[in-house]
Amino acid sequence: MNFKLFKLYVRIYYNFLLGKINNSIPKLNINSLGIELEKSLLIIFPLDEELFRVAAYSFRKLVDYDNSHKYTLLIDERFKNLFYFNSTQITYCKFDNKKESISYSSHIDNDLFDLIINLNVNEYFEIYKLIGNIDCKYKVGIKSLLSSKFYNIEYELDINGTTESAYQNIKLLLGYK
Repeated sequence: MNFKLFKLYVRIYYNFLLGKINNSIPKLNINSLGIELEKSLLIIFPLDEELFRVAAYSFRKLVDYDNSHKYTLLIDERFKNLFYFNSTQITYCKFDNKKESISYSSHIDNDLFDLIINLNVNEYFEIYKLIGNIDCKYKVGIKSLLSSKFYNIEYELDINGTTESAYQNIKLLLGYK
């Protein structure tokens, strides 16, 4: 384990102990048609440009989904012009790579969501903190060492490390055919 990852784990567990991050995960009940949303959905797009492009391409038809009017997308401001998502609510954030901090103007952490989907493959403290502090039924993410502390649905990467199958499973969960 490299030092950066170790430092992330220490920060997360320290914040768990202090109660600054909530890690209570509710039990699931999903039907075969996907998840039906009563409130809304938050999709957190990757903070890495290459992974953002893959995720943006994979989820380019979000407006075709039945509940697309309830979607909130959290996208890094640097990628504002890389891809266009129409008819969904988009919140832009600023990610400071040096400080590993995220800032956004919207009050996402106060909104009510039924489902949060984190499309990040890499682990970020601020993303975990955001996910941990939002109370919702379903939390979905890519499987990692810490993911079981935050998600009640986890998808693994392909054997070659690509996100294709994980993203496909997430789309099926949303009810997209």
